[in-house]
Amino acid sequence: MAKRDYLVEAAKQIRMALDSEVNEDYEAAFSYYKNGVDLLLNGVQLDPNKERREAVKRKTTQYRKRAEEIFITHLQDNLGKGSSHLGGYSSLRFRSIRHLSSPVEDLEMCKGVGVTDKVLIVQSMVNKEMFVVKSLVKSSWESRDQPIIIPQGVPYMVKLL
Repeated sequence: MAKRDYLVEAAKQIRMALDSEVNEDYEAAFSYYKNGVDLLLNGVQLDPNKERREAVKRKTTQYRKRAEEIFITHLQDNLGKGSSHLGGYSSLRFRSIRHLSSPVEDLEMCKGVGVTDKVLIVQSMVNKEMFVVKSLVKSSWESRDQPIIIPQGVPYMVKLL
């Protein structure tokens, strides 16, 4: 996809998201925002223009926040009430909910494609999906002087078990 094509396609998805919001079709709006954000994230990696990359990052953050608001306000309570999507949505990842309990060996099937701040962006070599991986330091049980508090409800972070 050419560098301009991803911006045009993402703009179409965001426009449909806005139209769906106006029509109070929040499930469709959430889906369109998700698709638009995915297009922007995939396309920005190949964009050589630094200023455009920064602008895309800002807009992507804005669209993610709006999708999060839609999820919290309109979709979260409907998950247990017979939502048309059987698995529901995860507001933190903007994707259908999947079981995240898989062996660490599954990371062998991913390749690193970039680093953003303190996270690693990886791509599955099987289905070409993009993921963000953040490693957390875990102290051994014997060396803990005080109990470790695991953060809960952190935006854009899966629930830690």
